[in-house]
Amino acid sequence: MRALRELGSEARLIAFLLRLSERYEERNLDGHCFALKIPSRDLANFLDLRAETVSRHLARLHREGLIHLQRKGRVLRLLHPEQMRDRVPGYEANFQTRAWGEPSS
Repeated sequence: MRALRELGSEARLIAFLLRLSERYEERNLDGHCFALKIPSRDLANFLDLRAETVSRHLARLHREGLIHLQRKGRVLRLLHPEQMRDRVPGYEANFQTRAWGEPSS
Protein backbone atom coordinates (compact mmCIF):
# COMPACT_ATOMS: atom_id res chain seq x y z
CA MET A 1 0.00 0.00 0.00
CA ARG A 2 1.32 3.39 -0.90
CA ALA A 3 1.39 5.61 2.17
CA LEU A 4 -0.48 8.89 2.13
CA ARG A 5 2.69 10.69 3.21
CA GLU A 6 4.47 9.53 0.04
CA LEU A 7 2.11 11.61 -2.12
CA GLY A 8 2.58 15.24 -3.04
CA SER A 9 0.67 17.83 -1.06
CA GLU A 10 -2.17 18.28 -3.59
CA ALA A 11 -2.59 14.52 -4.02
CA ARG A 12 -2.71 14.06 -0.22
CA LEU A 13 -5.50 16.60 0.11
CA ILE A 14 -7.44 15.15 -2.83
CA ALA A 15 -7.08 11.59 -1.51
CA PHE A 16 -8.41 12.77 1.86
CA LEU A 17 -11.41 14.52 0.27
CA LEU A 18 -12.23 11.53 -1.94
CA ARG A 19 -11.99 9.09 0.95
CA LEU A 20 -14.14 11.36 3.11
CA SER A 21 -16.69 11.46 0.29
CA GLU A 22 -16.69 7.66 0.12
CA ARG A 23 -17.15 7.40 3.88
CA TYR A 24 -20.21 9.66 3.69
CA GLU A 25 -21.64 7.50 0.88
CA GLU A 26 -21.02 4.33 2.92
CA ARG A 27 -23.34 5.84 5.53
CA ASN A 28 -25.99 6.63 2.90
CA LEU A 29 -25.24 10.35 3.09
CA ASP A 30 -24.47 12.77 0.28
CA GLY A 31 -20.86 12.03 -0.62
CA HIS A 32 -20.61 14.86 -3.10
CA CYS A 33 -21.61 17.70 -0.77
CA PHE A 34 -20.53 17.72 2.84
CA ALA A 35 -19.40 19.95 5.67
CA LEU A 36 -15.72 20.10 6.49
CA LYS A 37 -16.08 19.91 10.25
CA ILE A 38 -12.36 19.68 10.89
CA PRO A 39 -10.58 23.03 11.38
CA SER A 40 -8.11 23.80 8.58
CA ARG A 41 -5.14 23.70 10.95
CA ASP A 42 -6.15 20.23 12.16
CA LEU A 43 -6.65 19.06 8.59
CA ALA A 44 -3.23 20.43 7.67
CA ASN A 45 -1.65 18.66 10.66
CA PHE A 46 -3.36 15.38 9.76
CA LEU A 47 -2.02 15.62 6.20
CA ASP A 48 1.40 16.81 7.39
CA LEU A 49 0.98 20.09 5.53
CA ARG A 50 0.83 23.75 6.43
CA ALA A 51 -2.61 25.37 6.73
CA GLU A 52 -1.62 27.81 3.98
CA THR A 53 -0.84 24.91 1.64
CA VAL A 54 -4.26 23.35 2.27
CA SER A 55 -5.97 26.71 1.62
CA ARG A 56 -3.97 27.25 -1.56
CA HIS A 57 -4.83 23.78 -2.92
CA LEU A 58 -8.51 24.15 -2.04
CA ALA A 59 -8.59 27.52 -3.81
CA ARG A 60 -6.88 26.03 -6.89
CA LEU A 61 -9.30 23.08 -7.02
CA HIS A 62 -12.16 25.58 -6.75
CA ARG A 63 -10.76 27.78 -9.57
CA GLU A 64 -10.27 24.71 -11.76
CA GLY A 65 -13.92 23.74 -11.27
CA LEU A 66 -13.23 20.44 -9.50
CA ILE A 67 -14.83 21.52 -6.23
CA HIS A 68 -17.17 24.24 -5.05
CA LEU A 69 -16.66 25.88 -1.67
CA GLN A 70 -19.58 27.41 0.19
CA ARG A 71 -19.95 29.20 3.51
CA LYS A 72 -16.35 30.35 3.76
CA GLY A 73 -14.97 26.95 2.83
CA ARG A 74 -16.93 25.04 5.46
CA VAL A 75 -19.16 23.24 2.94
CA LEU A 76 -17.52 21.47 0.03
CA ARG A 77 -19.06 20.00 -3.10
CA LEU A 78 -17.08 17.60 -5.28
CA LEU A 79 -17.98 18.51 -8.85
CA HIS A 80 -15.67 16.12 -10.73
CA PRO A 81 -14.43 13.36 -8.40
CA GLU A 82 -13.31 11.21 -11.34
CA GLN A 83 -10.91 13.94 -12.49
CA MET A 84 -9.72 14.35 -8.91
CA ARG A 85 -8.94 10.59 -8.71
CA ASP A 86 -6.74 10.98 -11.79
CA ARG A 87 -4.53 13.38 -9.80
CA VAL A 88 -3.77 10.80 -7.10
CA PRO A 89 -1.33 8.14 -8.32
CA GLY A 90 -2.62 4.68 -7.41
CA TYR A 91 -5.79 5.96 -5.72
CA GLU A 92 -8.01 3.05 -6.75
CA ALA A 93 -5.54 0.43 -5.55
CA ASN A 94 -4.34 2.11 -2.38
CA PHE A 95 -6.99 4.33 -0.84
CA GLN A 96 -10.46 3.53 -2.12
CA THR A 97 -12.74 1.38 0.09
CA ARG A 98 -10.20 1.24 2.92
CA ALA A 99 -10.09 3.28 6.10
CA TRP A 100 -7.03 5.43 6.75
CA GLY A 101 -4.32 3.36 8.30
CA GLU A 102 -6.06 0.06 7.61
CA PRO A 103 -3.52 -2.42 6.21
CA SER A 104 -3.97 -3.83 2.75
CA SER A 105 -4.93 -7.47 2.46
